Amino acid sequence: MLPLSVLADTPDTTQLASIDNHYSGGYMDAFPQELSVIQTYVTAAQSGVASKIGLQFGQGFHHPVMIRFEDGAPRINENPYFYIRTQGMGEAFRQDLVVNVEAYAKPTSISEHNFSNLRSSFWYGMSQLMLNDLAAGDPDKALPTWLQEGLSVYASGSGEALLKEVVRRMPKSRVKELTGGLNSPDPYLTPDELARYFLAVDFIASKGVLQTFVTNMIREPSAADAVRGAFGYDWPDFETNVQNYSIQQLAGYAPTDEELKNHPVQP
Repeated sequence: MLPLSVLADTPDTTQLASIDNHYSGGYMDAFPQELSVIQTYVTAAQSGVASKIGLQFGQGFHHPVMIRFEDGAPRINENPYFYIRTQGMGEAFRQDLVVNVEAYAKPTSISEHNFSNLRSSFWYGMSQLMLNDLAAGDPDKALPTWLQEGLSVYASGSGEALLKEVVRRMPKSRVKELTGGLNSPDPYLTPDELARYFLAVDFIASKGVLQTFVTNMIREPSAADAVRGAFGYDWPDFETNVQNYSIQQLAGYAPTDEELKNHPVQP
């Protein structure tokens, strides 16, 4: 596995994520239960995510991470339960994982909470924290969006559920429409894009070279070079192979045209 200290200018000391158990929001009745749940997730998620995406987590992060409890989340946030705030760069880099108590206390049709969703959302957030920690706020060292998001969905264990969701109203004959390039993300990521990025990572993992690929990307952040190092072919061939793999995987979950005609899916 790749040590988190692979970047030359990361601090030598490491630390686990800390929990700030102060909360002054409007859902005091729900807070103690959610605090208890998050406390049980932290250690397992830190080691589990690292193992799944090929990082040697060791004793923790090289830059401070604080888990805080507040109400609300940015409107553009893909995850209703958690979001990440970053500040600084290099040795001054730090992150907060903000827990949205409101989403836990008031589940809606958009964020209907159950412990499976909460767990996978937390693991997604933990993956983002770890990958951010490697780059330490330096955009030149950050992974491309498709890889960072794809790894995070992959680590969260929610990839299969995401694929089922995006093909609910899409017949097998049209699943190719959900595939495409990897290097032109929209400003606000959609479920279709997240599914595309997850499938790219899932393809890499299916070939048994995910750790090698992530290692190559972190040491020398060039996707084309990482592809050549892991697969021995060029980027256009990689995108073609990912697209073919994605069509096959999506078709396995999509209904047939006849099924959609006979059993229309409600929005």
